[in-house]
Amino acid sequence: MSRLGQFVLVAAAATFATVLVRAIAGEALGSDAYSHLVWARDAVNHGITSHAPFDYTVPKPFQQGVAALGTELGAPTFVFEWASLAGAFACALAAATLARRIGRYPAAPLAALFTFCLPVLWRGGPLGDSNVPYAALVVGAAAAGMGTLGCAGMLAVAGTLRPEAWGLAVLNAVLGWRTATLPTRIVSVVSAVVPPVLWVTLDHAFTGDWWWSSNIVDAYNERFQPPLLSLSGLPSAVIERIGDVSTWPVALLALAALVFGLRKRPLDAAVVFPLALVVALLVVVGRGQISADDVGRMLTALAVFAAAGAAVALAAHNAGMLRGSLAVVAVAAVPLAAAPWLAGAVHDVRDQSREARGLASKVAPALEREAPSGYVALPRQWQGQLALSWDRPRSTFIPARVIGDGLDEINKCDVGALIVPSDGRLPRWIREVVVTHDWRAGVRAKPCTH
Repeated sequence: MSRLGQFVLVAAAATFATVLVRAIAGEALGSDAYSHLVWARDAVNHGITSHAPFDYTVPKPFQQGVAALGTELGAPTFVFEWASLAGAFACALAAATLARRIGRYPAAPLAALFTFCLPVLWRGGPLGDSNVPYAALVVGAAAAGMGTLGCAGMLAVAGTLRPEAWGLAVLNAVLGWRTATLPTRIVSVVSAVVPPVLWVTLDHAFTGDWWWSSNIVDAYNERFQPPLLSLSGLPSAVIERIGDVSTWPVALLALAALVFGLRKRPLDAAVVFPLALVVALLVVVGRGQISADDVGRMLTALAVFAAAGAAVALAAHNAGMLRGSLAVVAVAAVPLAAAPWLAGAVHDVRDQSREARGLASKVAPALEREAPSGYVALPRQWQGQLALSWDRPRSTFIPARVIGDGLDEINKCDVGALIVPSDGRLPRWIREVVVTHDWRAGVRAKPCTH
C-alpha cells in the first residue's frame, strides 16, 4: 500500500473510532487534553496565551497546535480525540512496518495484532494521551531506519511531543550520517535542533520562563508531594504494570528479540531507539519527576516496540510448520492474555466520560447559577474539563488541596465554590471557604465570615 493509502486508512479508522467512542461513552478526554483545549480556546478566542498558575500540565507544542486547530474548526474535542486515536492506529502501522523491515513473514501482521492488543493504547488513545502519537512517530522513525528522510522527519515531529525524541534525533543524525544523503543530513540536524528551540521559545513567549515545562513539574511535585518513583523502585513498578501496558507473552518475546538484535544488528534503530528510551526513563526517574502511576503511560512507545519485536521473534524460526503453528498460538494467546486489561481500559474510559458528562450537565450550570464569581476549587483532574464546559478563564480554577495548605496566593474568602469528593467527607479547613458544594453528595459548608 502506498504512503497516501496508509494515511487515508489510518485517518478513516481514527474517524470511525472517534465516532464510536463518542456514541458509546461520550467525550472521554483526560485532564491534560482538556488543559490544552482550554489554553487553545483562550488563545484563539480571547488572545490569552499565558498559562494559568495552577495548571500543572506540561504544554506540548504538537498538542497545542492540534487543540488550536480544533478550536478554529469549531470541533475542539473531536479533533483532539481524533488525533490521539489516529496515533493508536498509526502505532499498529508503524509496528507492522518495522517488523516487515527486520523480520520475515508473518512478522508484520503479527506486529499489528500485538499492537492492537496493547491496553495502554486503548486507555490513552480515547483520553488524548500524548504518549500515543509520540509512540507512533518514534516507532515509525525506527521503521524508516536511521539515515533516512522519513526517520528525521518523524523525529522532528516527535520532538514537539516529548523531549526524549531530541536525544533520538541526535542519535539518528550521528549514527545515520555516513549513509545519509546531503538533504537528509540537513533535515537530521534540523530535527535535533529545531524542536527543543521551538519548545523553550514557546515556553518563554507564553510564560516568560524558558524552562517552564520542566519547572512546572518540579513545582507540582514540591506543592503536592506525590509518591515519586525511585530508581530502586522502577523495576518492580514496571513488572507490576506489564499486564496493564502490554502482555507477558509479548514482553518476553520482545526481550528475546532485543538480545538477538544486540548480537546481530546493534546499531539498527530497532535496537538503539528502545535502549535509548530506557535510558531516558532512567534519567527522568533519577531526577524525581514521575510517580509510579505515570510509569504505564511512559512505557507506551516501548510497548509498541515490544509488539514489533515479539512478532519478529515469533517469525524468526526457520521451520515453516513450526513458524505457522506458533503464529496460530500467538493469534489466540495474546488477545486472551490482554482481554482482562483491555476490559479495564474500556472501563476507565467510560468512567472518565461519565465524570465529564456530570461536570458539563450538572456542575457547570449549578456553578453558573449559584457561584458566578470567585475562584472554583476542585480536584485537579477536573479543572480543565470544567473550565471548557463553563467557558470561564482557566486561571479561576484552583486545586482543592491548596486551600488547606496555607496558600498565600489565594484569599480563602475569594473562593466562590469548592467541589469535594463524592463521599461527602469534608476536611476541617473546608468550613473556612465562602461556599462549598459537593454537587453529588449535596453537602454545603458554612460561609466565610471574613
